[in-house]
Amino acid sequence: MAKYYKNYTGAVKAARLDELPDFITPIEAGQLLRVNSNTVGSWIRAGRLPAIKTGSRLYRIKKVDLIAFIENSYS
Repeated sequence: MAKYYKNYTGAVKAARLDELPDFITPIEAGQLLRVNSNTVGSWIRAGRLPAIKTGSRLYRIKKVDLIAFIENSYS
């Protein structure tokens, strides 16, 4: 079982990024990165953060893409 959970504020906590589920929502990504989910959405629309569109306004982000985004942003 993955060692992540949502605390009382709804923020996702993970001991390590590789313990996240394979796909996460922009809201969860924003909570992990401590930015607004609208910021994550603008990164997706700008092509900076790859995401899979699952509905008219629904996106899912692959864990590997999020990790690559973090590594590229801070290197």
